[in-house]
Amino acid sequence: MTPMPKMPSAYTYKSPLLSNNKTYTEDSRPKIKLDGLTRERIQTLKNELIETPNSKHKYKQVIREMKELEKQGFSAVVKCAFAKIMQIPKKIHWRVILDLADFAKRESRFREAKLLFKLVSYLQPYAY
Repeated sequence: MTPMPKMPSAYTYKSPLLSNNKTYTEDSRPKIKLDGLTRERIQTLKNELIETPNSKHKYKQVIREMKELEKQGFSAVVKCAFAKIMQIPKKIHWRVILDLADFAKRESRFREAKLLFKLVSYLQPYAY
């Protein structure tokens, strides 16, 4: 019986922060420090998770309207969500899209749900 071939432990790591593209082992990969802009963006995203009473109220109004349209089908809910999304603060857009993704999943529209969940994770990666 022949032994299994070993997988190479080295790979090419291409980083936009480094000028050279070298081959590193998994353990010897350089540690990249975050710059000031990235840390500011992370802090901004974390601060957006804090909701004001006004934004909570507007969110609840939009969700209430979406729930009334659930009987008409997924397309009616999508039209309502994207028509109303401009009337709510930007920091809670991700919550509306998250509820829309959840409704798509309940309606067995898995492709749409997957796309919407990816959009939510892009808009607010620190949620939940």
